[in-house]
Amino acid sequence: GRSFIFLVDPDLIDLLFRLKFGDADKGSEVRAALSPMFGKGIFSSDGTIWKKHRAIASRMFTVRSLRDYMFKVFIETTDLFIQKCEEIFEKDGEVDIYDMYNRLTLEAFTQVAFGVPLGTIACAPQEVQFSKSFDKGVKLIFM
Repeated sequence: GRSFIFLVDPDLIDLLFRLKFGDADKGSEVRAALSPMFGKGIFSSDGTIWKKHRAIASRMFTVRSLRDYMFKVFIETTDLFIQKCEEIFEKDGEVDIYDMYNRLTLEAFTQVAFGVPLGTIACAPQEVQFSKSFDKGVKLIFM
């Protein structure tokens, strides 16, 4: 078998990707496992392709975008989240807060990253097909 090392310490991740970038490689097994779900994007690429995707993504998360668009999206999705939680509680007497926070995270991220609302909060407590498919894909990749 083959061994893998996963970094979780932010300082080590910074060191690797900023100062030792050429030494980092996901390896062919990881790329092969991730590419059916993520294509050749930032999550499944290495080298110059990863660097290109990283440069594009890093422009999205500038101080100005945080201050303007992201803040607006977070306020709007949080307001919708609170309203929906209240609505569900009034109807059912309880709220699956774990599910709702997952919906809030997914909704805010997709709006910020892609400018597209998925409607994951609005359809609660109905199942979100995108989330179900995504989770299934991740399980298939890492089984």
